[in-house]
Amino acid sequence: MRRACSTTLLFSLRSMSQVVSAWNSFEATSVAKFAAVHAEPGMTVLDVGGRVIQGGARGTFTRLGCSFTSLDIQADKSVDVVSPPGEPFPFKDGAFDIVITTSTFEHDPMFWMTIREMARVTRINGWIYATSPHAGHYHPYPGDNYRFMHDAGAALAFWTGKPINGHAYPLELNATWLGRGGSFIENVMVWKRTPIAATKFTLSGLGLSHGRAAPQEPSNYNLTCSCHGPR
Repeated sequence: MRRACSTTLLFSLRSMSQVVSAWNSFEATSVAKFAAVHAEPGMTVLDVGGRVIQGGARGTFTRLGCSFTSLDIQADKSVDVVSPPGEPFPFKDGAFDIVITTSTFEHDPMFWMTIREMARVTRINGWIYATSPHAGHYHPYPGDNYRFMHDAGAALAFWTGKPINGHAYPLELNATWLGRGGSFIENVMVWKRTPIAATKFTLSGLGLSHGRAAPQEPSNYNLTCSCHGPR
């Protein structure tokens, strides 16, 4: 259940991006922007693939008063819970207000299972945030398997709403945009957890244009949408 809070968010995007200064500036700014809009004191946040290699989101959310859990396939001092790829997360349905993953899906051998688990453990009306490369060089951690095109956010929302063994975890694509993060073009996807399954799996099917990547404008949104009907 979402926790009501009247506390004013005191952290600017600039100060939050300093918390994750080890990341490229696009990742830092995008995570900070998402947190500023959606995070509130007392919320629970899960970071999937949260082992710190080049930076981490923990400080961004804990400084806003959130409880933060890091899950990864490898043990590390920055990891709270270890979970093998493709396996169910060790959390009950709807356990978290916010679930994030940054630069993880491209390394995940079964990202389509991971996004379903992310949706499962997000409460209804909670939020999911993900970044993964749209284009960029090979960078194995431990492997580098996938790239994510403009329609990826819509397709993943469609997929999580399909019943498997009688269970579905619908998402609504809220926003997606592209921007340059170092040598990568990153695809940022934001979903809202919803009880209503998406019926379209492409941006054009939603009556939307994918717009143009804006590599020099990391905060540029090129779509905001509701995925359950015509605009």
